[in-house]
Amino acid sequence: MTENFLGEDISPDTEVEAVFDTVRDRYQTAIEMLTAIKSRKTYYYRIINY
Repeated sequence: MTENFLGEDISPDTEVEAVFDTVRDRYQTAIEMLTAIKSRKTYYYRIINY
C-alpha cells in the first residue's frame, strides 16, 4: 500500500487509471473539436455551393 503526501492510498493501478482517464479526456476534447471543425467546414461548403 503506497501513500502520497496527503496520506491517500495510491495503489499502482489507481495511479495508472487516473493517468489514462486524463489522457482519455484530452483525446475526447481533441476529437470533439476536430469533429466540430469538420462539420463546420462541410456547413460552409454547402452554403458556398448552393
